[in-house]
Amino acid sequence: MSARLTETEAERTTVEIVYGDSRNKQVSDELVSTLEGEVREGTLYLGYPVLSSADSRVQVDALLVSPDHGVIAFRYADELPTQESWPSMVADQDRLYAVVEGHLKRHDALRRGRQLAFEPQTVTLFPSPVEPPTDAEGAYLDVSAIPEFVNGLSGFDPDQYRQVRAALERVSNIKPIKRRSDAAPHTRGAIMREIESSIANLDRWQKKAAIETPDGPQRIRGLAGSGKTVVLALKAAYLHALHPEWDIAVTYFSRSLSQQVESLVSRFAYEHNYEPYDPEKLRVLHTWGGTATPGLYTTMARSVGAPVRDFQYANAMYGMDDAFKGVCRELLVFTDELDFEPIFDAVLIDEAQDLPAEFFQLVGLLKVLVTLLVRPRMRPVWS
Repeated sequence: MSARLTETEAERTTVEIVYGDSRNKQVSDELVSTLEGEVREGTLYLGYPVLSSADSRVQVDALLVSPDHGVIAFRYADELPTQESWPSMVADQDRLYAVVEGHLKRHDALRRGRQLAFEPQTVTLFPSPVEPPTDAEGAYLDVSAIPEFVNGLSGFDPDQYRQVRAALERVSNIKPIKRRSDAAPHTRGAIMREIESSIANLDRWQKKAAIETPDGPQRIRGLAGSGKTVVLALKAAYLHALHPEWDIAVTYFSRSLSQQVESLVSRFAYEHNYEPYDPEKLRVLHTWGGTATPGLYTTMARSVGAPVRDFQYANAMYGMDDAFKGVCRELLVFTDELDFEPIFDAVLIDEAQDLPAEFFQLVGLLKVLVTLLVRPRMRPVWS
């Protein structure tokens, strides 16, 4: 393979860039610029995933998954090495390899016997060329050396590629792939195999929605069944793993969603940390709540010392259709002249189309980041 894609080949490149919480935007931009000219197909995750071992939590600076080049995990070096700092840098990359391999090896479909069916690669990126110790495993490169390194790697078959993506995107335990024997094209077996392979991975828009978090409100639109609640749970789990110190609220309008949302958040959070999430920091709440069960509205009201209104009161005062709108308006009036700090760092809202504007005004007062999941009446962002 040539060192660079030809102009025609570059036009056909389909590498996807997914922007997580990258700690060094300049290095990430240089890596993106380099890989976009080298990779025909695959996904480059920046600041994702967050992986845990028994002793530590590791945020991968960048991760390339490509059927032509395999899995490559990148670590950004903050400075050029010295003789004294090399052992620490080698240990950091060894730790990166261990958490990537350990995470992938947990999935039966990615093992061959006791080992992974392929060898993940790890790279530490430096500002300029370096000479690593002769006994150091992995690669220690500057960005200019990436093309030669990437093009010297082999990939894996399409089935492994889908399985790796499912493992990294945390959806492999939601819709397991049932293996089917080879079937002739256009038969029912072949069609089912194609459907199963697609639902085991996030599509382009779901992937970006679950991982990318803008600095401000984010609205995600999709029709019923398009995966909005799964995206909500994935984003909540990712933010909790990335920022365990944050106070995060996940809220929903239909009480019937309670068990589903709780289950999804719990499973995805476990995929990141291999332990239950902290319910004091990641809270799954109904938008209103009840007498015995806290909701987002009741939590906000109590945080500012306001009266907490129940449905019986709201129905009598404002009628059934405007009950929630009315109590939210009351709380807005109560907070009008108060000086208070936000109580949440992020709020993720399912079924946002069913909620009144006053609720969003309240959330805007008591949060930092907001993600809205909306079921539109028109065409969705993804199908």
